Amino acid sequence: MRLRKQKLLMLNRDDYEKLMLKIPAMERYFRILYQNSLVTKDNRLIVSSGFTAEEKYSQLIKNDPEIIKRVPHNLIASYLGLAPETVSRIRKKISLK
Repeated sequence: MRLRKQKLLMLNRDDYEKLMLKIPAMERYFRILYQNSLVTKDNRLIVSSGFTAEEKYSQLIKNDPEIIKRVPHNLIASYLGLAPETVSRIRKKISLK
């Protein structure tokens, strides 16, 4: 596998604004990206403050069922704000159903 070199482009605020005015499609792309990010953040806050541990885990599985296969459960626990032992208990309880 060959790694490609990555480049980072940094723009100051004025140059960014000029670029967005010059290329409307880019402005739309970044606006949609930003809006999606806000929705995701808001949903995560709602889930973390208003749901039980089981509800948090169930919501994650409902939204992204493949995540269990791709991500170690200790990282899932961290993402959900739960102890790894809690996630293990929830997984066991779900598997017994």
